[in-house]
Amino acid sequence: MKRLPFLVPAVIRFLVLFIFQFVPFYLATVVRANLQVMADVISPVSYARPAVLKLPLSLTKPDAIFMLAGLITMAPGTVCLDVSEDRKYMFVHVMFYNGEGVRRDLKNLERRIGVLFNE
Repeated sequence: MKRLPFLVPAVIRFLVLFIFQFVPFYLATVVRANLQVMADVISPVSYARPAVLKLPLSLTKPDAIFMLAGLITMAPGTVCLDVSEDRKYMFVHVMFYNGEGVRRDLKNLERRIGVLFNE
């Protein structure tokens, strides 16, 4: 019971960062991904360039890696396939591979989750 007062600031910090910084960022990402997939579906020409990426992970906490994998999978056009046993790499299938832009977007998502989890 003595640890409870020390947890309260951490929970408040997490909620404030989550609501005011992370949610707007992730909603914008999902809307952009939806529009990209929708445009590809209704277009007579497919612009999909599927690829499987091996992303090095800087996150170490299992909760943070789990959240990253779930959020990647929830965004249209991306699926987290696996995490290496040593938790140093994540394998992600992307529908629209455009070189380093996809990697940069995924690392930005990872960085923002790291801020939420104090990593």
